[in-house]
Parts: sequence; structure tokens; C-alpha cells
Amino acid sequence: MKKILLTTALMLGLQGAVQAAPARLFASNLGNGIAPSNGLVGISTATVRFGYFPDAYDFSGKTFAQLNADFTQVAQSTAPLFVDGQRGFFDLDFDYETGSMDGKKIHVWILNGATAATAPQQAIFSTSQTFVTPDGIFPNHSFISPDTGVMDLVAHVGDLADGADIGGAANAHTTVGDDYRVTDATASRTPEDEVIFQGTAVTFTAIADSSFNGIKYQWRLNGKNISKANSETLVIPSVTTKNTGNYDCVVTDDTVVVTTNVVPLQVLGIKPTFTMQPMSDVVAIGSAITLNAQAVSPNGVNYQWKNKASLPGATDPQIEIANARPDDAGPYICVATNAAAIQGGGSTNSLVAEVVVIDVQTREIGGPVGGTVKIDAIYFGKAARFQWKRNGVDLTNGGQFSGVTTKSLGIKGLTNGNDGDVYTCQIFAGNAVAGFDSLESGDFNLSVFNGAPTFTTVDNPIVLPPATLGQDYTPFQIPANGASLFAVSGLPKGMVCHPQTGFVSGRPMALNKDPLVPFNLTITITNGKDKLARPATLLVNNILANLNGAYTAWVARSTFSGGYSHTNNLGGRIDMLITTLGSLSGNLFLGDAKPIKFTGFLNNPGAASPTATILIRRPGLSFVPLEFVFTIQTPDNGDTARKVLSSAVLRDAFLVPGQTGIRSTTVTGWRRKFDSKNPTATFPGIYNVAVTASGDSATRPKGATLATLTIKPDGSVAIVGTTGEGEKITGSTFVGPTGQVLLFNLLYTPLRGSIVGNLQLNPGDVVVKDTVGGTLTWRRPANTSTKTRAYAGGFNLASGDLTIAGGRYAITDKNRRILDLAADTAALLEFSDAGLSPANTPARPDINVTLQAGNKVQINTANPPRLTKLVVNAAKGIFSGTFTYDGVANKTVKFQGHVIRNGGEMGSWGGFGWFMLTQVPGTTTSPVQSGLVTLGIP
Repeated sequence: MKKILLTTALMLGLQGAVQAAPARLFASNLGNGIAPSNGLVGISTATVRFGYFPDAYDFSGKTFAQLNADFTQVAQSTAPLFVDGQRGFFDLDFDYETGSMDGKKIHVWILNGATAATAPQQAIFSTSQTFVTPDGIFPNHSFISPDTGVMDLVAHVGDLADGADIGGAANAHTTVGDDYRVTDATASRTPEDEVIFQGTAVTFTAIADSSFNGIKYQWRLNGKNISKANSETLVIPSVTTKNTGNYDCVVTDDTVVVTTNVVPLQVLGIKPTFTMQPMSDVVAIGSAITLNAQAVSPNGVNYQWKNKASLPGATDPQIEIANARPDDAGPYICVATNAAAIQGGGSTNSLVAEVVVIDVQTREIGGPVGGTVKIDAIYFGKAARFQWKRNGVDLTNGGQFSGVTTKSLGIKGLTNGNDGDVYTCQIFAGNAVAGFDSLESGDFNLSVFNGAPTFTTVDNPIVLPPATLGQDYTPFQIPANGASLFAVSGLPKGMVCHPQTGFVSGRPMALNKDPLVPFNLTITITNGKDKLARPATLLVNNILANLNGAYTAWVARSTFSGGYSHTNNLGGRIDMLITTLGSLSGNLFLGDAKPIKFTGFLNNPGAASPTATILIRRPGLSFVPLEFVFTIQTPDNGDTARKVLSSAVLRDAFLVPGQTGIRSTTVTGWRRKFDSKNPTATFPGIYNVAVTASGDSATRPKGATLATLTIKPDGSVAIVGTTGEGEKITGSTFVGPTGQVLLFNLLYTPLRGSIVGNLQLNPGDVVVKDTVGGTLTWRRPANTSTKTRAYAGGFNLASGDLTIAGGRYAITDKNRRILDLAADTAALLEFSDAGLSPANTPARPDINVTLQAGNKVQINTANPPRLTKLVVNAAKGIFSGTFTYDGVANKTVKFQGHVIRNGGEMGSWGGFGWFMLTQVPGTTTSPVQSGLVTLGIP
């Protein structure tokens, strides 16, 4: 403890009378502390008095009682003498009023007891410090410290620095008087943390107030003596969970026995321990579900919530589902795992928290006088118990009522007195150990009838509001009084009448035989005694046009905070079918996951640009449902068959813990316009495409990625090709209304990458000018396996890193050479990147050739070191070959490519391809890079 030396900072009072004024006294003994006469430990229980004696007072020969009679007290403290965990020290301040003490020397009187007459040991100190004399200018502060070094320090009673160093900057001052037995004993623990982990060293310390030597100690755990624990300290070098309990120490001087305070010790294992268990939750549909847990471990905790399966993104101590749905109900647990690997670590499951989701809508029920009704609580999940209420008062079984603590309430012998009753059910979840949560259901309003039911409208037939095919129908309440059951016959498929409430709702899925004629219905109402029927009509309109058919879409890559991604950063694909009824179904491919089936409906199929919001539950991942949101639009050119998806996204249905907002991933899609009945004359044919990457071949493939599209008149597309490092590309789709071609291809194993986006067919004014562009991204993950030689560091190529070139491939006639040449022509086969020698050096495999009829190739400039060979096929527009490149032993390197009409101009042909080259010749483990090969007219 740092010693604090206080100097006199008091001004002499002004001459003359001064009125009393507020003042403040500051006092401390942080330099020495105070100990009893044996001087071994600090005094913990004492009275500290501040005041003054008469001027020139003689202390000699005075008893404590006589000293007390001559002492004028200004302030006093009876608080324990503890500062920063050390006993025997005080650091005090007091408010007082100036007056007779002004200018008097301050005396500090320390009593080991309550009064001067009875305290066995005492000490009185003074210094040159005096009570302040107020002058109206400076703050009225008085200071006193009996620490060694303060001017004129005197021990009138007691001894200066006669004890041990009890934690200050010097030996303690001591009291004097009669020896006293143990009066108090305290126990403490270090470390002081509320929770201690297994393996920690723990020390308990007992301190007794006594002036006698020879104090004896006996430590106890949960009231039982601990063997050989007989000193003032108890040291446990490495605690285990068996050391958990309440510790105290019995202290004695052979005459007095004192027991210390209890010091609890809670020892937790290395695996996480839950200090807060999640509580069961009962919520209404549409309300928020909130569960909290808290765990501790020596090296931090990672969390993972589960509802039968792990919930992606639910990795915080709190989980919140903002808009509860029925399928959000179920048993939730939190799994806590050590934040890093540690010996003895692992995972711990929390207690199960049952989530129950209830329907709180108000419902109407009814029955005849003397009849019986049954009311079922409407909830989802596992409820623990129930309590039915009548008009807000708990029911008990007996008389009219049965099942009052079950999910179904029975009421028999209905009377007119039951008419207007309101019944609710308190639904509970949880258990007696973890606690219960509950919520009251919606109201069930009971009507009791004593006569025939009646319709409340004179309309005959009753005309229901019109419905729209495939569109949700606004619920219609049958106008009736005194009815307990409702029925409607003749409703179109997809529509129903709720038998208890009389609401007609649903989504019509069929038209009448004559779409302009309404359906003929019969409405029947009854109350158990009588029934009444009346005819009704319902017209279903069909306003769907050019919306039905097949749709396809590609899902962009996305990665959010914490690595959260909808597609594992691979992208995806959606195939969807919309029916003439406005219903839809499809498959969602998210990265390398298995396809997920989904169904739904258009929200407003009759609108000019109908929309949809489709909830997609990922198997086993119900915590984070996705919403597929889109609008179907028609281009401005008036072609109503050219439908595309706009504002289309896949998004989280609600906020995922750990994310700062709803996360969305872009979706780009279109409708199939062409089929066997509506063929396309614009797009059929073969298209060759080459995709090249910017940058360095050391970090990404520089060889051309090749794709050939074969498009039939019905719009179907077959895709084959290879990436610039030899991975196969295959796929099938259909061409979009304006030439869109979807490409989503998973690549590599076992760590998956992909190429995703769309190619765009651009018709020219003549077919030989048809070109191909588009937008693609390409990702290869890092793979540190020694078997991975090509681009082990991985790469992520955005659309701006890739150049797409291509066009329709068709030579003018079969007698032409490759590159659509009419006569034998000189050409250059050239190689670049992948660590090849600089251009125009003999070490390169480049060759000059003449392209001849019949797919023949004449090598004009031989390259003996490389033995480059070239084979061409004009009809298919492909070329391939080999060269040698190895400084130790000749190594054959293969290359391949195909011909595209580059830029769309007639005669502007070029060949593009790829090869893979080992970077250290003669080895089988060094990196391999992709290079570019081209064939063209120099």
C-alpha cells in the first residue's frame, strides 16, 4: 500500500469572532496502520474518534475514563478498519460545523471497543495539524494523518511503529492496554472471483482480532473439519469441482472460540457451465420469441442454438425470432462450447426451453339451451398445463364444466345464463425446475340459443363478394344470428367455410364451366335444434394472362458478417413453374446443398406486375427461413410473353442474431417463352464462348474457359465445356425471352467452387454477327492439401475480372478451312503466361503454320526443342495438340481450344484455349499454372 503523507494546509484564522461555518475533516493512516499490542496483525474492529484536549494537557497518569472526560469529540467512525482488503487502516472524511475546535490540535483516538471506559486497548495520537479556522476565502478543510513522517507526530497513548508491517509503507503503530481475547475473526479468499475454474490455485485466509499469541485455527468445508488445515491460511494448489462448498474457520485462543464468516467457493469444470438457463416461452402468433442463456468457461464460450437441428446464424447468447409462426414452436436448447480447443474441454447442452406458439384470435361459439359445447385451445408446441377461465375467473371441474386443466374444455347443460360468457385458456410451458411461462388464449365468446337460427339479410340469394382465380379471398362472414354451425355447399376448389365461425375463406383454384357465370351455393345454418338454408352465389374471375409457365433464375454469391451466407458463397439456381391458377412450385439450389422444394402463390396475379413472397424452410434449419421475393414484369416493347423477374431477392425472413440487418441475396431470372408450340427462329444454333481472366497466371487461370451452347428451336440449351484449368462444365436450361442463358456449375472436390451468372445472346443484323456476352463470377476455394497443385490459394473472380467473348459458330460451307478461311492461309499458334519464356525466344512452343483444306496443318517454322503439334476440326471449330516443355526429361503438355467469331464482324475469327504447365520441370509436386493458347491470322 502506498504511503500518503499529508502536510499542513491550514491557514491561521483571522483575528476576531467568526461565525460557525460548514467544514470537512479528512483523515487516514495509510502509511502505518494500527495493530494491537502484539503488533502482528491489523485491528479490524475499532472505534476511531477525532477531537481535541485542553491546551497543554497532561496525559500522564490518566485512566481511559479520565481521558474521556477531558476529550471533546468532533467526529467518530465505527466502520471496520479495512482499506483495499487490508485490515488496520482507515481513509475517512466527515462534515462538521466550525466553532470551539477552530485552531485546536486534532487528536486521533483509536479504541478497540465501543467506549473508552471498557475498551481493553487504546491509542491517542496528535500532530501539528489543527482544526481549520474559517476565513471565508479558502475551503474549510481540516486534515489529520498519524503516519510516520507527519510533523510533530506524538503517541500520547500507544506506541509508534512498534508493530509488524501490516500492509502500509512502514511498521504499524500499536495500541496499549490489557490483553484481550479473540473478539472477531474474518475469512477471505483469493482470487475473489465469484466463479473459479478447475485447476486454479485458491488461498483462504483467516484473521483474528486478539492481543494474545498462540491463536489456533481449524478450517471447515460445509461445517466439517478439513484434515491438517490448522493455520491462518488454507491453500488449495489446484481446485476441482469436489472443492465446491462453503468454507469457514474456527478460531480460538484456548479460552474464546470464534467462527469466521462463511466464504463460498464454486468450482466449475473446463467444459462450459451454464450460469443462466433458457426459460420456456409462450408467445402469440406474430409476436417475438426471445430466449437467453449464459455460460462460462476458462477460455470463453461459443454458442449454438438448436431446435431439433442447429439453427444457422444463432450463435449469440440470445436468440430472437421477430415474427413467430406455428412451426417455430418446439424444444430449443443452447449448446455452449469452449471458444478454443483446451484439454478437458468440450460442449455442454442447456436445459430444454419449450416454445409454445398460440393463436389469440377471438372466436365465436354457440349451442342450444340444454346442449353441450367443446372448446379446444389452439396452440403449437408442447404445453405443460392448462387453466380454463370463465369471464376471467379460473374454473374447477364439476357441474357444467369438465377438462378445465386440459386443452379441451367441455360445457354441458347450457342455459340462458351462459349466453355472453367469455372463455379463455391460460397455456403454460416449462417445468417446476426451470420455471413456467404462460399466455392467455384469445376469447371464445359463447352464444346460447333458444330458437331457430335466422339470416340477418333479406338477400335471396345471398351474393358473396367476387373472388379471383388463384388469389386469396377476403374472408366473408355469413350474416346470421342464433347459429352454432355453418355450412356452405358448392364452393369452388380451394375455398372453405369455417363451421364454427361462419367465415368463408381460401383461394379459389377452379373456374366455373362458364367463367362468366357464378357458382351456385347453398348456405345452411343450425344451432342444434333447428336449421335454415338459403341459396347464394360466388363469381370467380380469371385475370391471369401470360404468367404461367417455366421460370429459371440464378442466385448471386453472398457473404455477410461472421461468414454467414445463403449459398456458402457458391451462388445457386432456382427452377420454378407457375400455373394458370397463380400457384407456383419449384426447386431451390443453394450452393452445394441438396435442392429444396417450395410452393406458394402469387400475391396479386391480376396486377400488371404481380408479386410473390414465398417462405422457404431449409430442411432442419427452421430458425432461418428464407423468403423468395420477386415481381414479374413485362418489357416496354409490349410483348406480354417476355416476362422477367425484377426486384428479386432471397432474404432472411427475419433478423438473424449476429447480423445488423435483414440479409438479401440478388436473384436474376426470366420466363420460358419458347417451346415446341412457340419455337424461336432467332436463337437456334451452336455458339462458342471463351472467357478470359485479368491478372497474373500465378494467382488465377489465364487460359480461356471454353463453353459451347447448342440451342434448339424449342429454346432448350445444352452446355458443355471446360474451365481454364481443365474442370468440366455441363448444364442444361432454356434460352430466355431476350437471349439469356443461365450458367450455374459446381466445380472442384472436395472443397467446392463454382461459376455462376448468365450468358447473353446478342442477335446481329445477320446471323454471322450474332455474339455472346453476359455476366459471370468464378470462385475456387483455398485448399492446402498437398494433392492440390493448381491454385491451392484459391481465387475469387468478380464479373469485372472476366471478359466474355463468343458468337454463333458456323462455317460458310464445308470446303472452308478452320477460321472460315476460303484458301490456304498462314496462321500463328501462340502460347502465353503460366511461366513460359519471354516472347520470341526459341524456348517457347509458338509455331507458324498454314491452315489447309481437309483439316490439314503445315508447320512452316519448326520448333525442334518443343515438338509442337496442332490438330484442327473446321466443322466443329475446335483445335488441340501437344508440345514438350521440360528441362530434365521431355514432358508432353496438352492444349485445347475452340474458334469464336470475335467481335461479331464477318471474317473476325480467332481460336482461344488453355494449357497447364508445371512450374518446376521434372517434378510432380510443384504448382501448376494455366496459360492461354491462341490461333489466329498474324
